[in-house]
Amino acid sequence: MKDKQASKRHYWQSLEEREQPALSDWKQPEFQKSRNEMREEAKRLGFSRRDFLKFMGAGAVMAGAACRRPAEEIVPAVIRAPETVPGISTYYATNAPDGTGLIVRTREGRPVKLAGNPDHPLTAGGVTANTIATLHDLYDADRLRRACKIDRETGRKIRFPEQNLVQIAAARLANESFVLLTGPIDSPSSRALVQAFLAKYPRGRHIEFRADPVPRQIAAGQQESYGQAVVPNYRLDLAEVIVSIDGDFLGTMLFPAQFNASFGRSRNMIKNPERMNRLVVFESMFSLTGSNADNRILIKPSEQGAAIIALYNELSGNSGGPKLGDAKAAAAIKKMAQDLMNAKGKSLVVSGSNNVMEQVYVNKINDLLGNINTTVDFNGVSYQRQGDEREMMRLVDEMNAGQVAVAIVWGANPAYELPNAARFAEAFGKVGMRISFSGVLDETTALCTHAAPANHALESWGDAEPKSGHFSLIQPTIAPLFATRQAEHTLLEWAESPNLNRSAEQPYYEYLKSNWETDLFGRQTKYATKQAFWDMSLHDGVLEMPESGLNAVMNEVSLNPDAVTKPSGSELEIAFYETVNIGGGQYAHNPWLQEMPDPVTRTVWGNYLNIPVEWDGVNHINGWKGLNDGDNVEVEINGKKMTCTVVRTFGLAPGTVAIALGGGRTS
Repeated sequence: MKDKQASKRHYWQSLEEREQPALSDWKQPEFQKSRNEMREEAKRLGFSRRDFLKFMGAGAVMAGAACRRPAEEIVPAVIRAPETVPGISTYYATNAPDGTGLIVRTREGRPVKLAGNPDHPLTAGGVTANTIATLHDLYDADRLRRACKIDRETGRKIRFPEQNLVQIAAARLANESFVLLTGPIDSPSSRALVQAFLAKYPRGRHIEFRADPVPRQIAAGQQESYGQAVVPNYRLDLAEVIVSIDGDFLGTMLFPAQFNASFGRSRNMIKNPERMNRLVVFESMFSLTGSNADNRILIKPSEQGAAIIALYNELSGNSGGPKLGDAKAAAAIKKMAQDLMNAKGKSLVVSGSNNVMEQVYVNKINDLLGNINTTVDFNGVSYQRQGDEREMMRLVDEMNAGQVAVAIVWGANPAYELPNAARFAEAFGKVGMRISFSGVLDETTALCTHAAPANHALESWGDAEPKSGHFSLIQPTIAPLFATRQAEHTLLEWAESPNLNRSAEQPYYEYLKSNWETDLFGRQTKYATKQAFWDMSLHDGVLEMPESGLNAVMNEVSLNPDAVTKPSGSELEIAFYETVNIGGGQYAHNPWLQEMPDPVTRTVWGNYLNIPVEWDGVNHINGWKGLNDGDNVEVEINGKKMTCTVVRTFGLAPGTVAIALGGGRTS
């Protein structure tokens, strides 16, 4: 009887397949129904398809004979580079700027494929879609191809010799106040270069910026708890029970390439069948991390703080603070607390909260569970996604007051990424000389007076230190396609650095090599000579000198339950999230990422409003308030209205809708 019932079950892959079984017609042969139609059409026209193709072929032959291209003599390559064999791929080990280990496949000197490096000590073959898609940015037809002036009114790019820009910039930097505005810099050589640049021109200052509040709030929470404003190394591979409270660490949070590799090591049923970890996720939107969870507990966005305090109270025996209104979620937290206590010292709690006090509570939970200095490791803290939003706010005020004469923008796009982007753009326009190192005409570059486009990462030398003590080398896999050069090289030129060998074939390569031999060679004992040290570091692509013995001790922290987010009690809430393809909008220019289906919703191209699926438990499936996929609704948030297409999405918390960040790019 059981087998008979099982044979009647029908599984469907989407709501459309369930509601419209006729869609299965695509499985039939492509032209099965059209053959007779084609035959009837041929009879009606009076000539056959074969005759049509004969006429077309004859026409092509005659056209080719009449319009023959001029003959050219081709000289064969008698002497060629030994590593280049036509039709045979060459592979290079390198790293992405964020420290992800890569293997680059090249054909005839051109990169054609990127893949994760399984031998990389941090990412172990893990890689994100954003990193893979950078190959398409290399061949982007919209790349800026040379130094130029930008006409703000028309957007025209006027050719401007690089040497002229060097002379003008150097003269102004020496005598006027300026700011070097960059994205997060993980490169130790670039950091040293920036310090040397500012020493040459002391009237300027450096501001790092990235519109990602989660790392800043985690670091601020660590500062409160341990006196160190750092993001610790979360050891997912050592944790038997992992709890994530709205932290999509496998998708978009911090360093997903490393987290995927680390998480997978303790979730391998073949290698470790008896030590497979358990993942529990509290979230409102179905994330990539939630899709890998053993148990998902749905909470509304405003209930995140209450969930953290409820877990803390269960572990500590305290009470007080905001209460969860969902009885099912409260019961799940009670059970989860017991599971965490059973895995004391081998558990981990993480959160993607933007609230500093909530991060302090998470630190206290990990301390109660004995996870500090084990799964929450302070040996190898993260240097990624750093930035200071308070400095950015101060900069806007200074630009408005006319206190900044020159602005240099490198690896940042604040005219789009800042919450008050319009205010920044207005103030930025009051700066006399605005120079961008961006390779494309993004929103900030379009406001600049000059552009000195930098090489693509696959055309560049460089290094990265994503975690303290873990160094990665970046090597070019293709010569620059256009008349661009590395931003680091440009800064060295402007500073007239004595460490820049202008006569060298690759000046920044020589600077990078010299910096490694000067700074890092003396910190290791494996290699006796500088040349052997450099050759093997370049061959391996990585150098590990992790710190050890750093034990954090928690301060006496005053926990304030009034400082956490309170449940709103609203009938409807909205959740905002980053997608794994275009992130916060910084990758929106890449068409491959736009065409990549979301791994959870399987939707492509454009933003949309995720609405819950409602099911009566029998046969009726619909969207919230009777809406169906493709319907348009008007959404109003803080007085701003927009029209959104809805998509029914499984796994949303009741009374919650969600929309992705990263839309609205204008340049």
